[in-house]
Amino acid sequence: MQKFIFFFAVGAWAVTQGIVEEEYVEIWPPNPVVEFGGSLDLNCTSTCENIGIESPYTKAPIENGSNWKSFRLTNVNYWAASPLCYADCKTGQKKSPKTNIIIYKPPDHIKLDTVPKMEVGKMYNLTCRVSGVAPIRNLTVTLLKGEEELLVKTFEDHSDPKADDVVVNHNITAQQNDHHKTVTCQTSLDLNPSGPLVKNTSHNITLESFDFADVPLLHAGLFLEAGTMMKVTCDTPKISPADEAIFDLWFAGKSLTFNTTVMGGLASAQAVIVSSSVGEQELICKVSLGPVTKNVTKMVNVFALPKLILQIGRSVAVVNQTVNITCSADGSASPGFKMQIMDAAKILASGNIEEHFLQHAVIAQQEDNGREFICQVILIIEGHTKERNISQNLTVFYGPQINDSNCPHALTWKEGSTTSFACSALGNPTPTVQCWKDGRPYNIGEPQLVQREHGGIYHCNATNQYGFDVRDVTIRVESYQPNSFAIIMGILALAVSPPTKMVSQPHYSGLWPKFSHPVENSTKKQGGKHRQQPKQFPLQWIVLFVLQSTSTTSASMEVKTWKLFTAFLCCIGFLLALSRAQQKDPAVPLRKAVKFGGFFVLNCTSSSSNSSCDIQERSSQKYDYRDAGPNWKAFTFIVVYWSLRASCVVTCNNEPRSWETIVTVYQPPEKIELYPVPEMEVGKLYNLTCQVFGVAPIRNLTVTLLKGEEQLLVKTFENYAHPEAGTVVVNHSIIAQKDDYSKTVTCQTSLDLRPRGPLLKNTSYSISLWTFDAIAGALEVMTLELQKPSPGQNWAYNLICHIIRVDPCLSLVVTFFKGSKRLGTPSFTNCTWVEIENYTVTLPVTLHPEDHGQNAYCHAAVHFGLHEPVYRTKSSEVSLKTAESYLAIVVAVTAVAALLICVLVVFLIFVIRLWIHQ
Repeated sequence: MQKFIFFFAVGAWAVTQGIVEEEYVEIWPPNPVVEFGGSLDLNCTSTCENIGIESPYTKAPIENGSNWKSFRLTNVNYWAASPLCYADCKTGQKKSPKTNIIIYKPPDHIKLDTVPKMEVGKMYNLTCRVSGVAPIRNLTVTLLKGEEELLVKTFEDHSDPKADDVVVNHNITAQQNDHHKTVTCQTSLDLNPSGPLVKNTSHNITLESFDFADVPLLHAGLFLEAGTMMKVTCDTPKISPADEAIFDLWFAGKSLTFNTTVMGGLASAQAVIVSSSVGEQELICKVSLGPVTKNVTKMVNVFALPKLILQIGRSVAVVNQTVNITCSADGSASPGFKMQIMDAAKILASGNIEEHFLQHAVIAQQEDNGREFICQVILIIEGHTKERNISQNLTVFYGPQINDSNCPHALTWKEGSTTSFACSALGNPTPTVQCWKDGRPYNIGEPQLVQREHGGIYHCNATNQYGFDVRDVTIRVESYQPNSFAIIMGILALAVSPPTKMVSQPHYSGLWPKFSHPVENSTKKQGGKHRQQPKQFPLQWIVLFVLQSTSTTSASMEVKTWKLFTAFLCCIGFLLALSRAQQKDPAVPLRKAVKFGGFFVLNCTSSSSNSSCDIQERSSQKYDYRDAGPNWKAFTFIVVYWSLRASCVVTCNNEPRSWETIVTVYQPPEKIELYPVPEMEVGKLYNLTCQVFGVAPIRNLTVTLLKGEEQLLVKTFENYAHPEAGTVVVNHSIIAQKDDYSKTVTCQTSLDLRPRGPLLKNTSYSISLWTFDAIAGALEVMTLELQKPSPGQNWAYNLICHIIRVDPCLSLVVTFFKGSKRLGTPSFTNCTWVEIENYTVTLPVTLHPEDHGQNAYCHAAVHFGLHEPVYRTKSSEVSLKTAESYLAIVVAVTAVAALLICVLVVFLIFVIRLWIHQ
């Protein structure tokens, strides 16, 4: 026991000596964070005496204790300093490890370099300049285009702690949808865990992109007659943004006044040109978009034709009189013109080059009445013929002439029919025709019922001031006669039928009658009564006639041959009638679907090898381009209207044939918008609205509203007749249900242009449905209370959420909020109790002066089951009003009042002293 006590004492002495002799110097915090130019508090702890601190910064002690001392370093503006603590120990002066001060400096400014207007497809540079930031190794620079992250740049390898400038570059390829998008540069100086997270954002710059790849199209004729007007159009297809295109049109060195239109991706300028100067003139169209300008030039040949004067010596002539046709030219004209006199069939006279007078004599004949004489001037420019015509008709008077075409010598009428007697005569002026029968005048042209007394001879006389003509017309009236053809066919059928006694006939049952007895023996006595035999219908006779002609009997060869020949003629007649009926099938128009602003090509081809066939087009819109071959022509249309009908017309040997194509112009929806729905109470009615913008044709559109996979509504528009693009609004009412919670609703569109076009489907952004059951709630009432636990704890409070009468459930989640900011972590509770209970949740919070007046509330989410929606509710809001806040307000008001009193006293003393001095 004594040994144990001895060793214990020795060990205790040794430990005591070790504790006493241990000397140390420490500095805290070891890795402080301070803003450049700010102040920093460091604490030195040591077991030795005379504790001090080494630092290049201005320092001052602020607090001390038995073994520690605190110092405040001010104006921290030296980047590489590492302060340390020291103390005087028995073994000499000891120093602590150096502290690693992290000095940070937010950026002085963040600047995004401006970006010029960008041409689609080309590469451009985005530059972000960050000035005066430290430490750079903790910096992150993010380039954003809208919400899209373009670049995230970090600088972990940067070792210099000093503030410096950072330049971040990023290349982007311009896209059409970049137009009017914003680019921002964000910086994040992350000093965690010891310091703050400092975020800054630059000003926005707006991108402007343009697509101008194609050369403008200039639509104008090659020739223009002086003094006349011609419309010219300059188009820029596939340009974006089309509404920002700038046009400039010039003709013959002068600027033109024009109108611009924009439809989709097509910008167009229309102008009217006119010139009085003969010769080639330059037509220029300049289109500018952003920094790009493109020109297109076309040469227009301006020509002049002389004014024509046509004179007919006798515009009214009598047969065999001579009429002089004179054609003369007046006014200036392009050199090389030639005049000629012609009619509709041939050239009657032709003059020399640049001859201004031409004459031709005609002896008037009966067929010259109404004949058109044409005075024409022709000018050939670069292989193209330009002409001007003037015409006049000749009137020739002559006596009446009755011929067989307008008044035949003989007519045959059928008794009982309705007809009229017509007799007219040629002549100029038109002759008067009168007819007599049996010395009495007869009314010409009146319908009448033909009777036998209408037959006879009619004496007709045609007269005008230049003569007369007469004619006798014999009318024969045919009375009704039996149908000889039917009688002959019946006799023929009887003739070809073999006698009963000579030929045993085959038996035909059912519809067909038996020919085993003569027709006159059509009745038989049976059981004392007469039985009527079936009637022999002509159709039955004919069918049986054909069947008999192909049957094997002992009839004579002549009869059989006659039957076969008759059947052959019937077949030939049937086939001819069928082929003629097939030739009269109507032509069905072709149909095609083309997108608005696209191209449609009408190909017209002649199957005839005759090169003289004329191929033309007829359409509701003028074509833009044309190409041609030996027996075909292709017409290209830029579809800028909402309806287009085009036809090919091929004329061969004066027989025209046409084929029509109906073009359906379509445009997919520009935007589909589904309006959001508020939180829905179960059992109530709510409206879903889908709006489809800029779609055509609406009659081919189908709008479908979907709730998850369930179809709520399928809406079609077959009765919509207008082809233009428009906006469609579809509404549908739904009754909120429990299982609608968190389901998504989408609006789908289907533009069905099949079979001659595509099926275009689009879908809107989805919206989520949120429901609540106000009738069967999980709890009765929910309140929030703000409580101070003890008067001595400054700024410490409790938020108490009282939930009254909570139904049994799987779980209850309670969350506290201050404004929109969550306080603490949510409280999870297993609420699988048997009966309804009250529940209270307490959250300790530390409030700050800036919290005074803010609102707080608690939110509850009750889970009833795995497959049931979550019931959510919240308490009424409580305003945060702290006692410390009231005290701070009182102190502040008192201080301000005292300051005002001091100022007033000083002012009064100054006034009194000034008064005494005076």
